[in-house]
Amino acid sequence: MKENSFIESFIESYTLKHEESFAIFDYYGNIDISKNNEEGIYYEGTRFLSYWKFYLFDKNPILLSSAVKEDNSLLTVDLTNPDIIKNGEIIIPKGNIHILRSKFLYENCCYEKIYLKNFFLLPVELELNFYFQ
Repeated sequence: MKENSFIESFIESYTLKHEESFAIFDYYGNIDISKNNEEGIYYEGTRFLSYWKFYLFDKNPILLSSAVKEDNSLLTVDLTNPDIIKNGEIIIPKGNIHILRSKFLYENCCYEKIYLKNFFLLPVELELNFYFQ
């Protein structure tokens, strides 16, 4: 991902904390232990989730920005779509879908809200993919 390599070089991970739970995510809001052995969702020091990735049409969205609140209660990630190609043709040009991921911990659970906004001239059908273990 050439577009994000500059950002990725400065940000390693974000941490959320609530009571006895904490979670460590990458800048996309994903958990990928192949990059960082510490990422995951933990309760009382035990990791319960070690892989959680979000894709759009099985592709990594493009990172626009991400931040965690100062008190580590909320992670927000702004993303957009790469070119979506079907049968050799671009069906959704890059940058037309805004994706806002918000993650927080509450009462020993991790919650995620995903907001999608279409800026393309036509209605679109989106394929959202989640992989976890």
